[in-house]
Amino acid sequence: MGRALRDRLLMWVTAMKSAECPMPPIWWLVDKPVWENQWLLPQDKLVALHDLVKEQLDQGHLESSTSPWNTPVFCIKKKSGKWRLLQDLQKVNAMMESMGTLQAGMSSPAMLPTDWPVLIVDLKDCFLTIPLHPNDRPKFAFSVPVINKC
Repeated sequence: MGRALRDRLLMWVTAMKSAECPMPPIWWLVDKPVWENQWLLPQDKLVALHDLVKEQLDQGHLESSTSPWNTPVFCIKKKSGKWRLLQDLQKVNAMMESMGTLQAGMSSPAMLPTDWPVLIVDLKDCFLTIPLHPNDRPKFAFSVPVINKC
């Protein structure tokens, strides 16, 4: 990516970060809450999960909830030795109305000319920073098991 294009992109992202973006609500197929029990986790993953959740709470990416919705969470160890928090949202995703293609008219990245600069954003790297409409937040709730200190 050229320097001028990169600088323009960085300025735009910075400007958007400070602006208040409207958060449209998600369209749901049903109103019945989804509750899936938390999986059993080994001690090391449970400790890492507590640390990751505390970090995200401190950063304001997560908030406490008494939601009737629940999906399992777990964590995996990356090659670097750090842990990554993962949430199984398959059942929640199945309750959402489809939004269609993200870019109408372009069904495949293979349609891009080979010499075009491409920027790839992996949603797993920014999921916790994507704002949700306040009415939709409880639907993404999860519970963290207590660490057994016996």
